[in-house]
This record gives sequence, C-alpha cells and structure tokens, in this order.
Amino acid sequence: MISQTAQNFHIKNVYSKDWPIRDALKLRLKYTSDWEKKKVLRKTANNFKKVHFNLKTNDTILTV
Repeated sequence: MISQTAQNFHIKNVYSKDWPIRDALKLRLKYTSDWEKKKVLRKTANNFKKVHFNLKTNDTILTV
C-alpha cells in the first residue's frame, strides 16, 4: 500500500522508506482510533445525562 501510494504521488525512492506516506498513514490510524474511543465515551456520557435527567424529573414529580 505504501509503495503504491509512493508511485501514485511520484515520490518513490525520493524519501528514505517513504516516510511522508508512513507518517500520514500513522496519523490517520491514530486519529480514527482516538475518534472511535471518544465516540464510545460520548455515547456513555449522553446515556448518563438521559438517566440523570429522567431521575431528576421523576424526583420533582414525586415531591410535588
């Protein structure tokens, strides 16, 4: 994959071990990995907010 990309961008054998492509690929994988982890945390936090809101709403109704 890295070799094919280097050929497509005409930088094959210009850089040692095609480092620009390797770095870009690493950054992309890191970004998508972090994004997926945060996605799970956002979903959990959102669910917690819903439960908290429902409990708060139910407490208000019971005390009235």
